[in-house]
Amino acid sequence: MSTPAKLTFRDVNDNIFMDGIDLKEGGAKQTFDEQGRWSVGLTLKSAYKFRKVTEKILSIKPDNLMVIWLDFEEVKS
Repeated sequence: MSTPAKLTFRDVNDNIFMDGIDLKEGGAKQTFDEQGRWSVGLTLKSAYKFRKVTEKILSIKPDNLMVIWLDFEEVKS
């Protein structure tokens, strides 16, 4: 049975900045790049919000990386 995936945009410390509700309806599509490799195309509701999130993550030193998770599941030891 198919269920919707949970998409999140995080920093390297797992702080969530955006998630699937920030996508337009039908805003995730399977695509292919120029070499025929799988990729996912996203259409966001707000380019401004994405800009603010990327600026915030860029300011995090030294690990200013955005991590995009699909169905993130935290493992506790």
